[in-house]
Amino acid sequence: MRWNRLAGHSFAAALITLAGIGPNQIAMAEATPSTIAPKAITSVLTDIAYTGKRFVAVGKRGHVLLSDDGQNWRQVVTPVSRMLTAVQFIDANTGWAVGYDFAVIKTTDGGETWTLQNYAEDPGWAFYGVFFLDQNRGFAMGERGTFKRSNDGGKTWSDVETDMGDLGMHVNGMTRLPSGLLIMVGEKGLVARSSDQGETWEMLTEPYVGSFFGVLPQGENGFITFGLRGNTYLAADAAALIAQDPLEWDEYGREQITDPEKLSELGWRYLENDVTESLFGGTLLSNGDAVLVGVNGSIVRSDKNAGRMVPVDNPGDTTLGSAVVKDDNLIMVGVAGVSRLSIR
Repeated sequence: MRWNRLAGHSFAAALITLAGIGPNQIAMAEATPSTIAPKAITSVLTDIAYTGKRFVAVGKRGHVLLSDDGQNWRQVVTPVSRMLTAVQFIDANTGWAVGYDFAVIKTTDGGETWTLQNYAEDPGWAFYGVFFLDQNRGFAMGERGTFKRSNDGGKTWSDVETDMGDLGMHVNGMTRLPSGLLIMVGEKGLVARSSDQGETWEMLTEPYVGSFFGVLPQGENGFITFGLRGNTYLAADAAALIAQDPLEWDEYGREQITDPEKLSELGWRYLENDVTESLFGGTLLSNGDAVLVGVNGSIVRSDKNAGRMVPVDNPGDTTLGSAVVKDDNLIMVGVAGVSRLSIR
């Protein structure tokens, strides 16, 4: 979720319909730039990225904060003053952030300056995630099946047509596995796979009926996905997961599966977790372990050999939305801004 990931990001919304605008376009409206706020570092921040040179955090009122060491932060002005929900960099200089009112902003200088690429003020729905494959090809995703593609670095966007979109489920995040497969997750247990760089998508048989808020690679062709009430699942081989027909998907005829034998037949593994708070974001350590963060300062770390998530002591108790790791330090953002924790 990011901001609504912190406050309940699965709010219902419909795909944008504006008079005079075709179904494969989003209109550009005028946006109000953000302003420098003295307390931005302690305000709501929803996502964070490490570019290889610096940290970039985004959040409420279009705030973007930069840090070269994860401790000293400064704010820069952006073209929008609406909540930014997600940020991604493909190299040290080039990155995108997305948010409410279908905002998309781009930087080519490591976050120092940003240009507005998309904005639709009416009716104010949100993108929840952004994922670019390279300088040109990228995706933005969000409320009620909103799923857009750009082939020109974010200058223009068009709908990605899938049968899943008709189900109207919020799409919350995406990742690319080392094998090249793309995995997308979202509301009501949505998990989808693409083997052709996002041109086509398969909806997968899910083990969980609640929302998944994030997904991280595990090994060459596996992934871990996590969400409501600390529910966390591992798929060791994404290519082997069973596809299902979205047209036959039954919202009310499903059940959560935790039985190891049944899960194994479907290609999944349930990771036991004593933490029952919702998990909103996370990162990978150098050894491949996943560290996930969420409600009330919850932090858990994967122990795949034991088949469970292990709680990490955190002196803070404010809700966390995202995290990155650098030099055994976990740099986290959430409702109270930036926090830092040593993790080994």
